Amino acid sequence: MRVSPHFLSGNVAPGELETSSELKDWADAARAIASDPIAAHRLEAATFVDDKRQVRAAFQFSASDARTALQNIDDRRKMLAKPDVEHYERVLMVFTRSDINDADVGKTSGERVRIEEVSGKALALMYGSEVAEARIKHEIREADENVYKKGFVVDVHVKLRNGNPVAYSVTNVHDVLDLPD
Repeated sequence: MRVSPHFLSGNVAPGELETSSELKDWADAARAIASDPIAAHRLEAATFVDDKRQVRAAFQFSASDARTALQNIDDRRKMLAKPDVEHYERVLMVFTRSDINDADVGKTSGERVRIEEVSGKALALMYGSEVAEARIKHEIREADENVYKKGFVVDVHVKLRNGNPVAYSVTNVHDVLDLPD
């Protein structure tokens, strides 16, 4: 019996093989077969309930099929690892940790900020433009007031991983406000 998983064609439906560990298991098996030029193997993932065998997934393929599957699995792993992005305009950002040092555009700065409209947690700050960084760094380094008592009205790209916010990339600073105590 030959049952082909969707990754032989590169078409994996949402909800199927969504975790890195599942993909790693399949990739390890496919890699072993891909390295054997005359290979034709059967690979199954089975569970046993009340001494009855239930096969979750099974496939049989050649070394050529294994190489194709391995490429599709690697592509899927990269897609899952790549953070998604959401964009918010004119949201209030406040600092929870600041740093006077410069950061390269697109790299995390070591600073942490909170944007209540997005998440209650403080997340890493990245600068999406040099202009935004210059405006914020001016407020941190040279303003007379404490940066933790200021709010920044910003446009921001929210970097997501598995649907959860992990970092903010500020692209524009519209205004700087003094926050009430």
